[in-house]
Amino acid sequence: MAEWLLGLVGIAFVSVIVDVILPAGRMKNIIKCIMAIFCVYVIIAPLPKLFSNASDDANNVIGNLDESFLQSTNAQMISAIEQSIVKQAENYGLEGVSVVIWADLSNNEIEVKKVYVDLLNVVLSENNENINKYELLTEIVQQNVDVSKEDITFYG
Repeated sequence: MAEWLLGLVGIAFVSVIVDVILPAGRMKNIIKCIMAIFCVYVIIAPLPKLFSNASDDANNVIGNLDESFLQSTNAQMISAIEQSIVKQAENYGLEGVSVVIWADLSNNEIEVKKVYVDLLNVVLSENNENINKYELLTEIVQQNVDVSKEDITFYG
């Protein structure tokens, strides 16, 4: 912006000097016309750059909004999957299971990296005392999430 303003002031200054130096006549009018054309050029030269930067900025804002919306939507989907796993575990008689899914939320398709299952507060119902809770929870998690057994971590 400063260069543009300096160019405009420079053209105006040169125009005034040429107007003062040249004697009156036909040549003075031609030089004034040429200086006016240069002045108009200096004024309109940065306009295409200004508009292209504005559209680039708008595209960046839209891109950031799209990415933010995508991450928010994917986070909600991950939360719903976690709740679904907990509900299914409760249906099988495992109360108090906590599930955390670690995934890449920036892509259109959610890529699950790891699933953490907290068994610290798990209570088995009376008729399910002899079940293997690790195998049952592994099966429940794999029904809801495309993940290998190695990517499911139990703790607690």
